[in-house]
Amino acid sequence: MTQSTGARVKQEKVITPADIEHQIGGITGETSDTTREVTQPALVAGTAILVGFVICVFVIGKRLGKKQRTIVEVVRI
Repeated sequence: MTQSTGARVKQEKVITPADIEHQIGGITGETSDTTREVTQPALVAGTAILVGFVICVFVIGKRLGKKQRTIVEVVRI
């Protein structure tokens, strides 16, 4: 017979590396999928803003170049 002293009975469980990664990931928040949900739209929006900025700089530079261009006339004698 075994005595019941109120102490918990030890259960032997093998701890795998996956268990450790899951626990650490839960603490650091790496296991949640919310970062992937936020990262994709932010990446698309950032790329669109960057492309728009480059196009604006190109158009403004081209326009300023036309206004400040020096016209040289060559006259033959």
